Amino acid sequence: MGTNKFMDFRGAMILFCLIFLLSCSSRVEESPDIDRETMVKILADIHISEGAAQQKSLSSDTILFDDSSTYFPHILKTHNIDEATFKKSMDYYISKPQMLDKMYADIIEMLTKMESGVY
Repeated sequence: MGTNKFMDFRGAMILFCLIFLLSCSSRVEESPDIDRETMVKILADIHISEGAAQQKSLSSDTILFDDSSTYFPHILKTHNIDEATFKKSMDYYISKPQMLDKMYADIIEMLTKMESGVY
């Protein structure tokens, strides 16, 4: 009978520890590897390259032209970011739509200033 109580106590402790660990881990807020300001700059550079590639394709008589994906590795290298880190951070920002909306408002403002020569 003493062994049965020990097993019940041990089972209850294991269950308690599992619940405690699960509840703690769900409260930890993950942060992105790329901070917001850097990500805004990277995304702005990506959109600039997309615009350049689109403009080049419209003004060229040839079907062969660079698209924005050819610039992507260079953009990441310029910011000292690898592709896996970018994708992981982008996934984080995508999971926070309100934050991403504010980032894109900053990107639009940055691109508008660049276009007008203010930036």
